[in-house]
Amino acid sequence: MSRVLIFVLIASTTLIHISDARGFILWKDSDFRGESREMQCTDFECHNFNSFNDAASSINTQGGCVALFENGNCGGRRVIFKPGCELGECCKHSNFKSCGFNDKASSFACC
Repeated sequence: MSRVLIFVLIASTTLIHISDARGFILWKDSDFRGESREMQCTDFECHNFNSFNDAASSINTQGGCVALFENGNCGGRRVIFKPGCELGECCKHSNFKSCGFNDKASSFACC
């Protein structure tokens, strides 16, 4: 194989890997205002919030699905955030108060 072809294959694989990485953004205030944190969502494992524990009031899932949990280690009440879902176990992305989950998230998992 030529060096150029090998470089192109490696570069393509790297770009595909980067584009597969998802994330989401949490805000302390409703309507995507106030301090924010960008989180990575690269697996389906449980992750605890450290510096943003019990502080989130709105979320942008960037087209993905995120489950937030009331307690650490994905325990307690679960609320789902994904495009087009705002009823039942889902909640409005712009205002966690709408489902009684304001300032309650302690952990998350991708879904």
